[in-house]
Amino acid sequence: MEQGSPSSMDELVMEAQADDTSTVSLSDVLSSRNCYLGELELWALCRECCLTLEYVHTHVDLFQSMYISPNTVAFDTEGNVCFLDLDMDPDPMFVAPEVVGSSGNSYKTHLFSLGMTLLAATEYNTRSDEPNAELSDTFTELLACLTNENIDQRPDLYTVLDACDGALGGHQSQEICAKIIGIEHHEINYNKENTTTQSDSHGSDNKQFSPKSNPSHNFKDVNDNCVNKASQEVDPYHKGFESSSLEDDDGSLKKNYVADCQLAKPQRLTLSELLNNLDRYFNESEVWALCSECVCYLQRKKKHLPAYISPDTVVLYDSGKVRFKPVGEEKLLEMIYMAPELQQKGTVSEKTCLYGLGKTLQSAVGHKYSSNTEDAETLDILIQAFTQSNDEKRPTLETAFEMCQEYKKVTESTIFMSGKVFIGKQQDKWLAASVCI
Repeated sequence: MEQGSPSSMDELVMEAQADDTSTVSLSDVLSSRNCYLGELELWALCRECCLTLEYVHTHVDLFQSMYISPNTVAFDTEGNVCFLDLDMDPDPMFVAPEVVGSSGNSYKTHLFSLGMTLLAATEYNTRSDEPNAELSDTFTELLACLTNENIDQRPDLYTVLDACDGALGGHQSQEICAKIIGIEHHEINYNKENTTTQSDSHGSDNKQFSPKSNPSHNFKDVNDNCVNKASQEVDPYHKGFESSSLEDDDGSLKKNYVADCQLAKPQRLTLSELLNNLDRYFNESEVWALCSECVCYLQRKKKHLPAYISPDTVVLYDSGKVRFKPVGEEKLLEMIYMAPELQQKGTVSEKTCLYGLGKTLQSAVGHKYSSNTEDAETLDILIQAFTQSNDEKRPTLETAFEMCQEYKKVTESTIFMSGKVFIGKQQDKWLAASVCI
């Protein structure tokens, strides 16, 4: 299915061109600030990269050809993260060991590259006589898991996302990433003329630099020996990444980064799985909570909108958070959840998402309501608005968000953000989740 604005692949994997006015690479950010990222910034960057990786996964060719490194991870002006296509061989430092001679990439091979990228960002421009960024045991363990040379010891994507959510607490990863390139590290001005970086030795508040379209990297072929990192030369691009900070004398990764580890796995279920385990439909308050969480998520990720929403793609966590997972290529799409314009044109928009969400909410409530309360009537009106055949008659995402927030204020419900709505916990046992997880 071809996606259009605002969820096109152009917003996920962008060409790195000299006249690009919308993105700046992580390597440029690190060079501009001349120091490493703080831990909160690292957690935010990790989460945004994982979310982007999740959606790129549905596009097989791009998923196989891309790679993650400080030069290919980039930010737009709103804090969204994308992966640049530099059309060159990857740096072996950021390539998972199992990729050599293998048939292709997987989530875990990309997570290795992400781990090495985060590790480089923690060690940027540090020397042996200077303290490195103070990292918590939790983040150090995450790095150890991601960069483990044994692919089976690495966590899955959703475990990493859950770890990020737990570490960030109430902080929004997109807002933090926006501050990385905007507020905290001066204003970034993008120059269409591809001028060189203008720096001020006195720390001026205005720095200008443009993404590099053709960096002078001396990359080795991906089929070279990626394990023998001791043979790698540090070129000008790596001037901020001291190899000694990442490796032992023999060229292997430091032991404290490759120890066996196990991140806590989150409790999660798709909506369809949860409905089957509960053996009942959701009541009005539960549907309102589900609607609110889904709309809030869509509102935060307008540039990474899901192409298809159904009970099989809505994932609920014991923390109360909601995510949308991409539909697998082997999974048949059910037309009932696809807006008419999505079926006809294949164009994704916030209104096609609301249509799919409306149909999903109908499934959760069983197409009927258990009471004639005012709450149920309001919910019925909202769902009917979501599922209008004419997209012009559907509300905007902003309007839907405001309606959910208004209902939340009126009811003064604290259960909206609670996982107990979906996966209840009673006497230290997960209800519903314990059935199949």
